[in-house]
Amino acid sequence: VAEVPGFDRLDALNALLPISGVCNSRCQFCFEYGIPYARECSFMPLAEVEARLAHYDAATGRCLFPSHRPQLETFLHPQALEIIRRARARDPEAVFALTTNG
Repeated sequence: VAEVPGFDRLDALNALLPISGVCNSRCQFCFEYGIPYARECSFMPLAEVEARLAHYDAATGRCLFPSHRPQLETFLHPQALEIIRRARARDPEAVFALTTNG
């Protein structure tokens, strides 16, 4: 279980992010635009979501280490809404904030 620098308390959704290392836009201002090397393009499996939520403590915001995939478009994950529902069930009082291109 780890504390993430820069956050006083992580909510359950931030303890999961990033769930998608895939994007359907090629924005010129994106930090990923034009990188000269291949990057991982993956979605977080539901088994990993469950493991991360099982180790999330809503009282303290402590969670597992961050995922290694780049944080790109959350809503391209085919199970994004289900993942958000599971995070909400684990942390019902939190205000979730997401960045999206859609």
